[in-house]
Amino acid sequence: MHWQYSPYVIPLAIAGGISATIAVFAWRWRPASGATSFSLLMLAVAEWSLGYALELGSTDLSAQIFWAKVQYLGIVSVPVMWLIFALQYTGREEWLTGHNLALLAVVPLITVLLVWTNDAHGLIWSSIGQNTDGSFLVLDLTYGAWFWVHWMYSYLLLLLGTILLIRVLIRSEGLYRGQALVLVIGMLAPWVGNALYVSGLNPFPHLDLTPLAFTLSGLAGAWGLARLRLLDIVPIARDVVIESMSDGVIVLDAQNRIVDLNPIAEHIIGRSAVEAIGQPISQVISGRLAEILVECCPDLTVVQEEIVLGEGEAEHWFDLRISPLRNQRGRVIGRVVILHDITARKRAEETIEQMAYHDALTGLPNRRLFADRLNLALAHAQRSQEKLAVMLLDLDHFKDVNDTLGHSVGDKLLQSVGQRLSSILRKSDTVARMGGDEFLLLLPEISGEEDAVKIATKVLEAFEKPFVCDGHELQISTSIGIAIYPDDGGDSDTLVRNADIAMYRAKRRGRANYQRYTPTAEDSA
Repeated sequence: MHWQYSPYVIPLAIAGGISATIAVFAWRWRPASGATSFSLLMLAVAEWSLGYALELGSTDLSAQIFWAKVQYLGIVSVPVMWLIFALQYTGREEWLTGHNLALLAVVPLITVLLVWTNDAHGLIWSSIGQNTDGSFLVLDLTYGAWFWVHWMYSYLLLLLGTILLIRVLIRSEGLYRGQALVLVIGMLAPWVGNALYVSGLNPFPHLDLTPLAFTLSGLAGAWGLARLRLLDIVPIARDVVIESMSDGVIVLDAQNRIVDLNPIAEHIIGRSAVEAIGQPISQVISGRLAEILVECCPDLTVVQEEIVLGEGEAEHWFDLRISPLRNQRGRVIGRVVILHDITARKRAEETIEQMAYHDALTGLPNRRLFADRLNLALAHAQRSQEKLAVMLLDLDHFKDVNDTLGHSVGDKLLQSVGQRLSSILRKSDTVARMGGDEFLLLLPEISGEEDAVKIATKVLEAFEKPFVCDGHELQISTSIGIAIYPDDGGDSDTLVRNADIAMYRAKRRGRANYQRYTPTAEDSA
């Protein structure tokens, strides 16, 4: 093998050395996102540059062809590693599945295979010779059909990776913007050099400027590593932070138009980003959320409110936060709306409240909730000078059901009694389970004893129909005690106590009847 002097060998060797050095340093940052792919990218650049230096330093045609083929290991790797690095650097690593990586490697692998078997088909180089017009020998190549497939594929990958980094450049500030700028400049230089070479516009005919341009790439990479902590601090991409949030995020401009929203927000408002972005908020969202967003002032520091969206099973509670979006000068340029789903918490609170104020067996209000409602009804009755009635029901011979059929049947009977009482009372009335087989009824806004007696009679008639529990047809009656405000007591405790006294009098009269409370000397004692 014979050698020749070429003024381009030294720059190419320097470019290869710089790239190889960067590859070693980048390898040390392997835990960082994108460090491994960046290292392999620089290694591919180094191989390409050094291979081309050896090609230009050789004089034999066979040697130059050999080194040209060797370069293709780096040539086909650079676009692939560039795209992989860009995806990792911008937080889109989920795209790098085994299936997608295999697809990315198809064209490069075919290209390398065709390069080393070119003599058989000419798909990479349809003709190969040496140009002797200059001061040193260079290859004179005519490209075959597959070369253009490889060329277009490589440019597509380079373009995609560059677009990803340009998006970071546009959206980021400070250190991250500097990192993205260094990377874009570093890649644009060899991209332009290759375009000049392939298009025939090269000011140095037959000389591939691409590896030489990688000198700038290497220097840009070295600057990024040394001064901008390129692989030490990687930007957290907007798509990773915003799109993966469990909260809905909507960004509005100063004119209340939607400029961005994440997938959770799309689901909440029932509109896709394509449909919503650019539209006034009033045309996309309706109901309470729209009212708040339209009415509240955009320069408020923070707006926070709990709202309900949806109906029925689709109903959800949200903690709504609206914050002004300011530019670097402090001017309000829009608002950020965050919707945090608190449905689970609200339902847990409802469950706790249900347990605190409702009977676990029947689901009816318990004595605590009954007392609260009775006090509210008494306060209203005092203001309006109306009457109300309290009834206490006790099931007759309920113990016999438990003793003969078991507590399971007894429990179902209590549930059935609660359901039947609820079905025959007015909407304004309250039926509660006091405990055991006793039930309390609150009947607000009655005219007097006559209304209370009508309801008591209705209850007794309802008990004439048998209850069916676990296949058992049960005939059971109830005894009812009635106390009326204000005649039979002016406070809740007195009314309940007097209704209880009246109930026991009803039992002594033979059960299955009602008794209005009347004071006796025994009660006073």
